[in-house]
Amino acid sequence: MSETAFVVLAAVLGPIWLAVLVVRTVLAEKAAEPGLPLRRTRPIRRLDVVALVFGTLLFLALVGRMIAALA
Repeated sequence: MSETAFVVLAAVLGPIWLAVLVVRTVLAEKAAEPGLPLRRTRPIRRLDVVALVFGTLLFLALVGRMIAALA
């Protein structure tokens, strides 16, 4: 893949990853009850996995861009 493709991929994945993290945080804050440990409901757990996947893809896109720039 070219360096441009990696830049575009990172530009697309970055905001998606950020949006997933914001939605997950808002849902977790709504589910929290004062004085009790955080209950990770099924939607929060799924968003955790989605955030992990998008974060990993974003990291790989940035590493690929660096490798493409060196080659």
